Amino acid sequence: MNAVRHDDAPPEARRKRVRFDPTINLGHVLTFVGFLTTIAAGWQTMSTRVALVEQRTSAIEQRSVEQENRLKESLGEIKADVRDIKRSVDEIARGGDRRGGR
Repeated sequence: MNAVRHDDAPPEARRKRVRFDPTINLGHVLTFVGFLTTIAAGWQTMSTRVALVEQRTSAIEQRSVEQENRLKESLGEIKADVRDIKRSVDEIARGGDRRGGR
């Protein structure tokens, strides 16, 4: 069992080892500021898109209500026309029975 200690390791092996550097430098700060800026810009873009979708949804709902009201009016007119036609047909039928019965 040949365990190699890091102190006894050749220089090539020591260079390959990953080391943690706890210092904070300008690159870390700039990366963090860029990260925060990206998040803020993405949030603003998403917020704007959500607002636009809400406006469009509101407009669609309003048009839907208007169309439903027009449909109800048209349906009422059709029902009235059907009643008039039915009344006319009934009058014609009664008039035909009177003529045929004489």
